[in-house]
Amino acid sequence: RRPLRKKPLLQAAHSPPSFAVREPRSSLQRMLPADLPSARAAGYGPLAQSMDRLEAVWRCSGTWRVEHEVADICGLFICRDFLSPAEVAAFRLVFAAHQGWAMYQWGTIGRKKELASILQRIDFGLDDMTAEGVAAQSKSFTRAIGRHQQRLIQLLEARMRQVFALAGLWRECDVNMMQLSQIPGGQCLGHHFDRRDKWQEGIASVAWSETAGQEDSRGDEWTLGMQCGPSNNVQRQVQLPMPAGAAYILSKRAQGRTAW
Repeated sequence: RRPLRKKPLLQAAHSPPSFAVREPRSSLQRMLPADLPSARAAGYGPLAQSMDRLEAVWRCSGTWRVEHEVADICGLFICRDFLSPAEVAAFRLVFAAHQGWAMYQWGTIGRKKELASILQRIDFGLDDMTAEGVAAQSKSFTRAIGRHQQRLIQLLEARMRQVFALAGLWRECDVNMMQLSQIPGGQCLGHHFDRRDKWQEGIASVAWSETAGQEDSRGDEWTLGMQCGPSNNVQRQVQLPMPAGAAYILSKRAQGRTAW
């Protein structure tokens, strides 16, 4: 099997946090024994169990090395050891427990004999939000943040604020959007620009592989591509190799169409 790139992404939208609770069913619930109706009724299914596992291995404190202004890009912060091998293993269970992945096409087909990237994604956020990369008039498939997704957001948000303190993440708001993505090995998610009228300052991402790599149980190395300017007027391009389990922040000039 080719490894899938796992990538939860946190953002803050220009809206107050959502308090709606709706938990998606997991296909793994079919694997639960039939004599556990009380567990189902209590919501203690695969997603709850996987979140318990993640919280059990989650490091609430530690020492993380952060690089800022990487490659002279204003607003780009990188932490290469953001997740431990045990945390990545638990995250794989969390992803496996989610159901209802939507297929998204990124890019164009045929104009210059190129192929679009295809990825699976789930967007959690406010009911009236339009998912990233989806036209406003299209159905966005955005889901309300359920209690277990809220647990996940709280873990990631707390560590992001701690590790990337220099970035000053989300100073006047709470995170109210999370995107889970699965990108097949060998696929490239094309360059995209985030609208300043939609997202507030600071986009946080962390990635790993579905399976262990030869040298790192968290997975294989991947590449973060940064491009300044649109495709028809590229001013600068940077390719940054990243280990599995690394996290990065886009803010300031690194977030959007502005110059570096």
